Amino acid sequence: MKPSKLMRHLTTKHQKEADKPLDFFERKLKALSQQQNTIIQASSVNESSLLASYKVAYRVAKAGKPHTIAENLILPAALDMVEIMKSDKTDDPSQPTTSAIIINQDEEEIPAEIFEADF
Repeated sequence: MKPSKLMRHLTTKHQKEADKPLDFFERKLKALSQQQNTIIQASSVNESSLLASYKVAYRVAKAGKPHTIAENLILPAALDMVEIMKSDKTDDPSQPTTSAIIINQDEEEIPAEIFEADF
């Protein structure tokens, strides 16, 4: 907008702000841009988390299971895994996990009808 038209607009439509200094408007512009950046950051979706969510949904659908299994079982388990991995101080991927050994040991203790049940 041309400066003359901008000045006329300011004096006719915004009479209270017409006599304010230039710093006032610069601060308003800076505050507006900060608010916009905050909203953009808060509303943006992390692409890797979205991809992970799609992969889980795909695997649940491919297995023919109801979507509630993802909400009731997979999501809490994934959150537990992330919490444990964040608190783990080693972060060494070369260290073998013992979960397979533990699961194999527990299979002997778990009743057979649990393994035969359809989930």
